[in-house]
Amino acid sequence: MEDVQLVHALQNRQNGAMEQFQTAYTPLLRYIIAPILPDERDREECLSDVLLRVWDSIGTFDPGKYNMKESSYKSYDELPLFLNAATVAKVLGVSPSNGYELMHEPDFPILKVGSRMVVPKEKFVVWVSRHTQGGAD
Repeated sequence: MEDVQLVHALQNRQNGAMEQFQTAYTPLLRYIIAPILPDERDREECLSDVLLRVWDSIGTFDPGKYNMKESSYKSYDELPLFLNAATVAKVLGVSPSNGYELMHEPDFPILKVGSRMVVPKEKFVVWVSRHTQGGAD
C-alpha cells in the first residue's frame, strides 16, 4: 500500500491500517528516536506516544503536503543553522516553489536579513513538529 493510500486508510479507520503503518514506519521512527533517548523504556514510550499522536491527528493530515521520508536530511544535526526556501523544500520533500510559498505563510518562523528570508533551524524544527502533530498550539 502506498503512503497516500495508507493515510486515507488511517483516516477512514480501516481495519489493519494502523498495523500497516507500524510495519512501514516503526523502523524509521526507532532510527530517529534512538540517538535522542538512550534508555530503551523511554524509547518505547516515545514510540507509543508518536503512534498515538498519528492515530489521533491523522484526520488533519494532508498526505500531499509533505514527504519527510524522501528528505535528504536524515537528522537534526545535518540541517544548516539557517534554512533558505530551497532547503526548506528539500527537507520537506516539496517543490522549490512550494518551499518559497510556505515561507510566506503567516505562521512560518522566518527571519528577514536584508531582502533575504531564512528560517533558524530550531524554529523550523518546532514549526514542523507543531504541524505534524495535528496543528496543536
